[in-house]
Amino acid sequence: MANSGKGKSYGLLALRVTAGLIFAYAGWGKRGDITSFAGMLDAKGFFWPMLFAYLVAIIEFVGGLGILFGVYLRLFSKLLAIIMLVALLVM
Repeated sequence: MANSGKGKSYGLLALRVTAGLIFAYAGWGKRGDITSFAGMLDAKGFFWPMLFAYLVAIIEFVGGLGILFGVYLRLFSKLLAIIMLVALLVM
């Protein structure tokens, strides 16, 4: 049982890398078709849909890279949690 901490560290690293890649990929995809995403936000009743579309795409991409590389984890985790909470409540 002496190596249980090491296994936990590898598991957390795998989780962080996976979450970072997923968010970065999602943000990059939104950037590719930002007008569709803004249209979806507009249909859901968001004000300034183009602004929020760019904001979400940038936060997801940069936040995903930040989580992947381990920089500003608390900041990016909070921002991404807010985005996911809004998406959960609106969808």
